[in-house]
Amino acid sequence: MRQLKDLGFRLISPTLRWLAKQLLQRHQPQIVAITGSVGKTSTKRAVAAIVENDYRTQWHDGNYNSEVGLPLALFELHTPDHILNPFAWAQLIAIMLWRLLFWQYPYELLVLELGIDHPGDMDKFGRYIQADIGIITAVQAAHISGLGDIETVYQQKTKLMDFSTHTIVNGDDLMLHNRLEDDNRVQCYGLEPHNTIHPTQLELNKNGTIKFSVEGQTINSQLVGAHSALALLAAWLVGGFLEVDPALRARKLEELTPFPGRMNPLPGKNGSRLIDDSYNAVTPQAVTAALDTLCALPSQRKIAVLGTMNEQGELTEKLHRQVGSYVAGLELDMLLTVGDTAEQYIAAEAIDNDMQADSVHSFTSPYNAGNFLAPLLKKHDLVLIKGSQNGVYAEEVTALLLKNDADRSQLVRQEAFYLRLKHSQFDE
Repeated sequence: MRQLKDLGFRLISPTLRWLAKQLLQRHQPQIVAITGSVGKTSTKRAVAAIVENDYRTQWHDGNYNSEVGLPLALFELHTPDHILNPFAWAQLIAIMLWRLLFWQYPYELLVLELGIDHPGDMDKFGRYIQADIGIITAVQAAHISGLGDIETVYQQKTKLMDFSTHTIVNGDDLMLHNRLEDDNRVQCYGLEPHNTIHPTQLELNKNGTIKFSVEGQTINSQLVGAHSALALLAAWLVGGFLEVDPALRARKLEELTPFPGRMNPLPGKNGSRLIDDSYNAVTPQAVTAALDTLCALPSQRKIAVLGTMNEQGELTEKLHRQVGSYVAGLELDMLLTVGDTAEQYIAAEAIDNDMQADSVHSFTSPYNAGNFLAPLLKKHDLVLIKGSQNGVYAEEVTALLLKNDADRSQLVRQEAFYLRLKHSQFDE
């Protein structure tokens, strides 16, 4: 099935790119294009929040970031329900042609997310996109199984610079900082003072939200974790390029609420508190940043639920052991892992580094992990839930720990398709 899908996408994607190129050339919208190993979607949402008051803005709240998904999104379309149906694709292309010729195009600014899994993917975007502003959020060991190594990740991500008039990069990322700090085409954002834009007086409130000042404006953010400021700072720089009023920028960033599955605080059973970061876990840096927030907040007990980090290829063992070693150095009261790889390397490495074995529990199913932890929760416990998608689906741990069932609406991957997939995968 997967091979047929990949073959179909290879056949259809040149046509979709051509149609997207014609659309962009015809209407000439300004474009902000975002790539990076982590933080793309959060950055996209923050940029959109800042600019949509001054510009008629198109952005999408899902992962329309592939060689097939992005061209469809430009035309406000979705992949067919039956992905291998050639008639459905023919109908989609007919709609795209009609819109190309007759659509009263409603947008003057596009905020696009560019995801890559293999060498050459970024080149395909460059065939039809010319970005006014390109943003690179991070270069880390994500999608290594497709990209091969961290050097290839860097080379592929930074190809965005080839088709961007201005480039903004996360200067706290060592690889980006060390190689691009003297490049006059680049402006840097980050928490460290060497960046073009950086916060002053950054504070972490008792509930985990952040407060900081930038260019004379104070932002009381509703987002959780110091690392969440990175998306806001990138958006701040974009607002500067596009001449958005600083006071408006600050207000719009303050209005941003936590994103589903991304450091989202939720009430848990028995008076506990949850930090639902279950959307994904693709790099050790993303996991340790979330763990740092967990450990910085006041609580009676600190509990981490960590799932396997998928798509790490030959680095799988090394990167998972890094996380396990990091966990062992923290003052955690309990560690739960979800997935065989997380058990084999994260849990084992934590125990090998002197974490008490009776405080480490491993599960192959998120349902089993959630059912184990739910009755153990106490008032003032704080639980972080983070993991990759396939084979983990850590959001189902969160679902079983929620105080209010209605809060399931704030979890990721709750559509009927995903629920069926998860129950079949774990025989629940």
